[in-house]
Amino acid sequence: MTKNAMQSIIDVRDEQLFWQQNDPSEFSEIIDLSDQFTNLKPSTKVITLRVPEHLLNHLKLIANKRDIPYQSLLKYFLQEKVNEELQTPFLKLRSKVIKKTVVSVAALFIVASMTYTFVVQPIHAQGISMDPSYHADTYYLLDKLVYTTSSPQRGDVVVFSSPSQPKSNFFKRIIGLPGEKVSIQDGNIYISGQKLSEPYASGKTEVRNFPLNNQEIIVPGNSYYLLGDNRDGSIDSRDFGFVTKEAITGKVTTCYWNCQ
Repeated sequence: MTKNAMQSIIDVRDEQLFWQQNDPSEFSEIIDLSDQFTNLKPSTKVITLRVPEHLLNHLKLIANKRDIPYQSLLKYFLQEKVNEELQTPFLKLRSKVIKKTVVSVAALFIVASMTYTFVVQPIHAQGISMDPSYHADTYYLLDKLVYTTSSPQRGDVVVFSSPSQPKSNFFKRIIGLPGEKVSIQDGNIYISGQKLSEPYASGKTEVRNFPLNNQEIIVPGNSYYLLGDNRDGSIDSRDFGFVTKEAITGKVTTCYWNCQ
């Protein structure tokens, strides 16, 4: 048998004799956790390591094969196990916190998306068509649920898709309701023969395409006649006609930014 082959054989008797003649405590190191983990409860500072015998035998084989002192390898192995036991609770806690945060953010995003799509939406007033009631470059909230349980009323300011520009959203006031007769005379609006009081309007309501001068039109069912408050600077139902309820996105409510 060669010398190298003899070195690869572990003599268990020698190992047992070694531990009989030496105190095991001399080859172990007390791990002081008091400095690094002072905030932990006392019960969490005690770590019990139960190393199966077959693992210890495996360590002996590795130490012999690589010509490493078994005691040093055992010490290293035990230290790694201690580190693993210490880190596992914190890793689990961190993973739990991250998971909870991701779930919370996802839920918040879904709620915000649903709210934006179906409940309330911020809108940006642009142009001068609603001056002086609604100034340009001002932000308002659009109630998108109000007309699911009620019908639009005269005086409501709404956002809708323009019949002439379906991809554009307009911002106007409801003037004529379904079934009413609308006419324009001497710069004023008449509803079913009665002059409409409009304290919010600016300028004279000039006749354009719809209705024509001295003409009275009837608002169809489920449709509305809408005008901008700034009658001299608004493109509205005088130009493109009636607006259906389905085209109305919602009712303009509270101003929340750059209010004047």
